[in-house]
This record gives sequence, structure tokens and C-alpha cells, in this order.
Amino acid sequence: MASLTPVAAIIDGVADDSAQARRFALRLLRPDPAWQRARPGQFFMLSVPGVGEAAFTFLELPDADGRFGALVRETGVLTRALFALGAGRVVGVRGPFGSPWPDVPDGARLLAIAGGCGLAPLGALLGRRTEHAAEATTLLYAARDDAHAMLGAERARWRAEGMVIDELRDDGETRDRVLRERLHGRIDAALTRVDALPEAACVAGPEAMMRAAAVQLVERGMPAQQVFLSIERRMHCAVGNCGHCYVAHSYACREGPTYAYSRLLALDAAAFTAGRGDAASPWLGCAGA
Repeated sequence: MASLTPVAAIIDGVADDSAQARRFALRLLRPDPAWQRARPGQFFMLSVPGVGEAAFTFLELPDADGRFGALVRETGVLTRALFALGAGRVVGVRGPFGSPWPDVPDGARLLAIAGGCGLAPLGALLGRRTEHAAEATTLLYAARDDAHAMLGAERARWRAEGMVIDELRDDGETRDRVLRERLHGRIDAALTRVDALPEAACVAGPEAMMRAAAVQLVERGMPAQQVFLSIERRMHCAVGNCGHCYVAHSYACREGPTYAYSRLLALDAAAFTAGRGDAASPWLGCAGA
């Protein structure tokens, strides 16, 4: 059984990334081989003593020295306390937890779709793809505006390595309206760049964007089992004890956070269908920590 007791990690560095978001370089005080087996899309729990604990995905996977990275957006009490800490301070961590993104062969076509802070769960995956499969990878990224667009340095490097990146800004409009009117055109444009449908699509971001993207990809011929969504939930324990992360009868902290769209449809078909329009699915969402 996974431990509920955090281990110590030191903050090696903090850097501003975008509006309300910072990058944290972390290092386990005692490197653990289990952390080296972490894969893109998995998450870890980070605790600030006396404040609380929250889940974050790996932006940079742990190395042999126990170094790893996370992108954190300030959204609540825990993240405000974390932002108040500087380099050299010690925090608690547990992990790694959850299911990763699927293994997509280097030569296989991958379509990644991210909205806002949803780029963070895709960061490690896209970083790996630049090494051998940049030209077989397409990223669609939507952000509120340039100030809130995350991972600017990475996006520049990915583009320089040959990855096709198409970006969308809300420009003051409501997110749902932008998604309804523009996302389908961007997906069509991405699919016309390749001679066949992608072998996999990985989607992360606000629930309206994920739902819209998944529905449109399936409508265009992608099998639902080849479309993967990262469900952003508030993880209270990460080991399936508390039940706060139920997705129908599935624990998101155990089976997720990465789900095939076909699995989500099977778990709760009534709540996750195109026919629901703009109605939010009760088991989707991103709570601030």
C-alpha cells in the first residue's frame, strides 16, 4: 500500500513562468528509485507543513539524483503558501501516482491539445517527443492571452525542433464561446496536415475544452479509445482511501488521471455526451488548491 507519509524534498529554485504561474525545481533529499520510474502524465502530492497538501503533475520527470520539476499556478491557500517559500526551503512529497499518457511510438502521429494550465500535464510528454518524434507531433494550445500562455521557453524549443504548434488566444472573449466557434476549425486544420488520423490524441485543460475536443475528434473518425483526457481533480489522499476523486465508480487517483475517452463514456454515459451541450459533467473539473 502506498504511504500517506510525505518524504522531504528541497526547493532548488523558483522562477516565474507566466501570469500567476511559477516553475519549481525540486529535489528529494534521499533519491528513491521508485521516483525514477515516473512517466509523463503521472502526478505527485506536495505538502507545505502546517498548510496542507495538493496534487501536481510532473513537468520534468525525476532523475537519478531525485531532481524533478513542477509548474504551479496560484489558485488557493496551499499554492499561495508555496509561492511564499524560496529556494532552500523543505516541503513534503509523495508519489509518483496515477496512470500516465499512453506509450506512442516515436514514428506514430500524436495530436496534443491543451488549454491554459493543461499544458503542464503534457509538458514531459512533449519534451520527450522532441527528441525523436517532433515532426510527428502537433500541439494545439489555447490560452487566455499572451501573459497567461505557459511554458514559453519550451514552446519555442519544441517549435525549433520541428513540432507543429498552433496557438489560440481568447482575447477577452468567454472561453466557451471561443471553443464553440474556433476549436473545430483548429482541429480540422491540424488533421489536414497529416495524411491519416493521429494514432493518439492527448487532451488536458478545462472540462469544456476537453469535452469539445474529444467529441470533435471522434466525429472526425478517431476511435474513442485513442483519445486520452487528463482529468484534473483535487486529490485528497492519492491512494483511493478518501473517495473524493470518484469518477462514477472509478478512483481518478488510481485509474486516472489519464483516461481513454471510451472509458469515460462507459463510466458515465449520461453525464459525458455531446447531447449535454454546455452542461458541466459532475465528475469533471479543476479545483484550486
